[in-house]
Amino acid sequence: MGGGPAPTKLRHELIRAELARSGGVRIRDLAHRFGVSPATVRRDLSALADAGYAVNVHGGALLPVGRVPGRWPPERETIAASAARSALQHASIGLFGGPLLQTLARLLRDRADLRIVTNSLPVAKAAGGEDEKNEPEVVLLSGVLSPSGTVFGSVATASLRELRLDASYFDCAGLDAPTGATVDDLGEAELRKTAIQVSRRSILLVEPARLGARGLRSFGGLTDFCEVIHH
Repeated sequence: MGGGPAPTKLRHELIRAELARSGGVRIRDLAHRFGVSPATVRRDLSALADAGYAVNVHGGALLPVGRVPGRWPPERETIAASAARSALQHASIGLFGGPLLQTLARLLRDRADLRIVTNSLPVAKAAGGEDEKNEPEVVLLSGVLSPSGTVFGSVATASLRELRLDASYFDCAGLDAPTGATVDDLGEAELRKTAIQVSRRSILLVEPARLGARGLRSFGGLTDFCEVIHH
């Protein structure tokens, strides 16, 4: 795993996602996956068990009775956890989107080595932690602020054009093969096109309900994204 061992909060989210997917995890597998010691994984599982998210057994943990594999945690959290894992290798990233990107931002709160660029005030707030010394540097683009807290317009696009990002993460209103990734706001689509241009890698996060749907304006074809994360 690039960028060193996964931070504690991210490990917990990924373990929850694996429990949701398969119903059980093994300590030795998680230790190898995250690049940490078995003792560290045991502490992770104990914390999750105390919170009601796991039941500890010899050598690993199981999904609690009443939880159904494949239906918990919410798909949004699972997608965001996968994206947060890929972000470990980057020093500067862009986050462009709504609640799904806010969930991702919350998982990156302890990345003091990370710079986050966004046009969303809710995403910027979600990335802030309780300890200013250990939270990411957040850059909110300048421009016209919409009622939803999203910055758009020519000033925001021009500001973004001056930056260079290791990667940018996007959500979408819809994704299909002919049209690509779409949103419903024309200004947002233009800004996202610029974000793709200034980013070495572009990653698209897609909730299941968005697959096959189509928004008003495309901001990228399938070939513009090096990875599409959906569950």
